[in-house]
Amino acid sequence: MQFSDWRLIFYLNVPIGIADFLMALFLLRERRSPNPGRFDWPGFILSTIGFGTLLYGITDSTTDGWTSLTVLFFVAFGIVSLLAFISVELTSESPLLDLRLFKDWSFFSGNMISRILQISFFGALFLVSLFLQELRGLTPFQTGLWLLPEALVTVVILPIGGILVDRIGAKWIIVVGVTALALASYGLAHLNLYTTFWGLQSVLVIRSVALAFTLQPASVVALYNVPRNALPRASSLLRVLSQVAGSFGTATLTTYLQDRVPLNFARLAEQATSFSSAATFVAQITQELEAHGFNAQAAHMGALQILALQLQQQATILAFDDTYLLAASIAAIGIFIALFLRGRPKAAKESSQSGSSKQEIEARKAALAESLL
Repeated sequence: MQFSDWRLIFYLNVPIGIADFLMALFLLRERRSPNPGRFDWPGFILSTIGFGTLLYGITDSTTDGWTSLTVLFFVAFGIVSLLAFISVELTSESPLLDLRLFKDWSFFSGNMISRILQISFFGALFLVSLFLQELRGLTPFQTGLWLLPEALVTVVILPIGGILVDRIGAKWIIVVGVTALALASYGLAHLNLYTTFWGLQSVLVIRSVALAFTLQPASVVALYNVPRNALPRASSLLRVLSQVAGSFGTATLTTYLQDRVPLNFARLAEQATSFSSAATFVAQITQELEAHGFNAQAAHMGALQILALQLQQQATILAFDDTYLLAASIAAIGIFIALFLRGRPKAAKESSQSGSSKQEIEARKAALAESLL
């Protein structure tokens, strides 16, 4: 992106897609269900319309505002479509997404924690890169180098989360992970133009621990009580919700960020009175501009413009801080849910220790892997 046209980044997926196609063609074995059922066209149409219009409405609010008739129409239409989609799925014999799985507390709570992680973690990650480029003035390459240590630490710590789940269970691992995510998000709310590289890394490393201790364990919890014949539907539902949560989470946090900038700017502008430090700042800049040959009026107007730019920059920083606090609050909800997680069912423990359920274990591993992709 820095050294060439940004559109070229999409061509990177072309050779990867070709390789995936060839591997799928020659390596995957096809399995057909004896009772596949009919394709759920009503659910497909309602979900496409509902998710699409709701996401468009949320995204468009950044330009038109939440009071815009266009935004209100698309958001309301999306909500109504999704409610109709839920009604169809709960009554269909072959639903597109088996929402009845949410009746199980383990599946519901594991899903909720996973979605909270995606919104709070990945949404904030997008904002960190935006902060580094827009406010710190880093190039895309430099931003990648600043975020690289977090990715490397995640690669090292991620397997540890799975090992600890096998030994002591998922509940307290998830509690530690979500708590770390909330604390790290709160730490990001204190970023400023003078935050050092190592100061940022200390927060990002905590986020890596949160990801390792939450992502895989929460998916394991979600699949605790799912019957073997329902694992394909459960993994599909997990995957779809993962995509939806990622899109809506990033859009919501970005919208909140942009909404907070003018509010913070207005508050800062109210504080910039003739008796505040802003007046002294304007006077100093005016004198410097006059010393460079500007007349009094032009120098004063130039000083006011510089003050406005400073206020705009500070308002943007405060908007980032507000958004990170929102991400921390979302993660705090995950802590509350994690405290009510149930332990692994006794039957599941016994089956995992016996050789008679090897096929079921492999099926659950495959479903878990699919849900994490």
